[in-house]
Amino acid sequence: MSSRKGARTGATTTLLALALAVTGVLTTAPGAQAAVGQGYVNGFDAVGDDWNDEGVLSATQHYHSGAAGLWQMVLYADGYLSESGVDCRFGNGTDSATRQWQSNHGVTSDGAVGGQTFGKAGGRLFLSSDGIVGFAGEARTVYFVRNTTSGAYGFRGPVRGFTQADYAYPDGC
Repeated sequence: MSSRKGARTGATTTLLALALAVTGVLTTAPGAQAAVGQGYVNGFDAVGDDWNDEGVLSATQHYHSGAAGLWQMVLYADGYLSESGVDCRFGNGTDSATRQWQSNHGVTSDGAVGGQTFGKAGGRLFLSSDGIVGFAGEARTVYFVRNTTSGAYGFRGPVRGFTQADYAYPDGC
């Protein structure tokens, strides 16, 4: 396990088992890049740049989606949202937490999560020794699944089941 702060919980162990069952051993496909048009948060190769070219999330864009839930996992990891705040809805609480996060991280505080905000957060992604993508949050570490074929990100929220980080669908959240 990575030496990053945060202990692996039972939910994380379940996530690892799910990741291996659904996507096989998590490796990266060389040369592929993330593309907004894919319809979900995705990436390949080095994880630190996976989120630099993602679509915009806000109270008016992709506001009820798995991608919104993925962003909420970042806010949860950094201590800006509680576990129950991860509901895949970019509502007032997420908007407020996003603006505070942006202000505290030197990003334009407009409440919209685009390339600048996603990119800043993505710089704290890491690939653990067991092949799981982690996010080194300020309050806790959270883990994501990254599909080896499509590059699609998914997560197991702290309260709900597995969710793929789609821009149009909040499945599982």
